[in-house]
Amino acid sequence: MLGRDADAIFWLFRYVERSENLATLLDTFFGLSLTDFEGLHNDHDFLLKAMEQNLEDFRKLKKTDLTKIMNLFLRDEKRINAMPFLLKKIKENARIARTSLSSDLWRAINDYWLYVNSIKKTRIREGDIPRLISDIKIKNSLIRGAFNGSLLRNEIFYFGSLGTYMERADNTARVLEFKLGGSFISNGCFDSLMKKKSWEIVLKLVQAHSSYGWLNKGKISSIKVAKFLISDTRMPRSLFYCSDSIYKNILSIVSECSNLHKSLRLSKKIRAQMFSANLDSFDNIQHCATSYIAKNSQLFLAIEKDFRFIQH
Repeated sequence: MLGRDADAIFWLFRYVERSENLATLLDTFFGLSLTDFEGLHNDHDFLLKAMEQNLEDFRKLKKTDLTKIMNLFLRDEKRINAMPFLLKKIKENARIARTSLSSDLWRAINDYWLYVNSIKKTRIREGDIPRLISDIKIKNSLIRGAFNGSLLRNEIFYFGSLGTYMERADNTARVLEFKLGGSFISNGCFDSLMKKKSWEIVLKLVQAHSSYGWLNKGKISSIKVAKFLISDTRMPRSLFYCSDSIYKNILSIVSECSNLHKSLRLSKKIRAQMFSANLDSFDNIQHCATSYIAKNSQLFLAIEKDFRFIQH
């Protein structure tokens, strides 16, 4: 496969995953704002940090300014972490890889792009928010369904899966890093950090609230949640599960004898580290999340070089 096509497919599904993560984050933010916007101020700051926004600017907003935040993230074309920009990148990469996509997948991508573009035309009101976020999640799920249900298991599928799990792992690691970051603890937020509600938000951000509840009968333990998001072998957004999937997809793209590929060796090493990580303290957990982000960036550079991706 040409490096240009591999690059486009990889980034197409990385942006699809990123847009789903943004929709989940906005959904969580909306729910929090309706329940106890003032009382959970630290968690409010945490979510804004996860959105990579300037906290001081957003602290000035009142509860009634919720629609302003949603309009920024759902309609602002210039904001690189807003939905219109992400859909623009999805469509651009889909056009490059058009001949590699099934008709069902292309149609799902185009419908997603058209829907998000339609949102830009009218200012969002608070009553519109639940429906819009739900529709975005549905459109995103249709892409994932077409991807899994209509593509051959060849390089196209493996590069798409690789992009998905690289982005997913990065999101989980960043959520943990933001939550355990020194800035939140040093600001007197450690008590909030330990609260059940606070860790429920973390679980919701990585779509793991239900699965964690099933396994732990709804009992929230901060250490258990962190371990679940890092080393659980069954949870599709844990760092181990993503690392394992990344390794298997790279292995499928190359061959078992292609040990000269740096990305294959590095992904195997990261997978082993996540499986055996020492998670007995918050310091170790924070280090694990922070170091994973750096390792994931190194792995991307190796993938980019091994498979001759276009330099962005």
